Amino acid sequence: MKYLVLPLALVATGCALTPAQQQQQAAADAKQHAEMSKQLAGLTPGKPISCIRMRSVQHVKTYPGTILFKVSSSRIYRNDVSMGCNASRDDVLVTRTTMAQYCAGDIVQLQDRNTGMMTGSCGLGEFIPYTK
Repeated sequence: MKYLVLPLALVATGCALTPAQQQQQAAADAKQHAEMSKQLAGLTPGKPISCIRMRSVQHVKTYPGTILFKVSSSRIYRNDVSMGCNASRDDVLVTRTTMAQYCAGDIVQLQDRNTGMMTGSCGLGEFIPYTK
């Protein structure tokens, strides 16, 4: 057991962000949050629903902790995903479902648009409609 602790500690240390990297990440997150707020500006949030039809979604935009599903120019669904899902705005949403809808509790994967590598997976939350 003691032989396992040191390598794990070294790996964990190597994965930690430096203060400069943390600052850059915070700035990038703030920029993406501002962009997301701009997307939702002028829209009013409604009562959350459990599912939306995939066919009605025109565009999907990912942000850290949130995915926006644009249905029309006057309706966007906001989905706050499970913790630990740090999507970037360039990530592509990958789903595997037998149903024709996105539902709360579904697991979606994120794929880097440039490299094609999977960057994480998220559990969808409820869908909050934002309408004009």
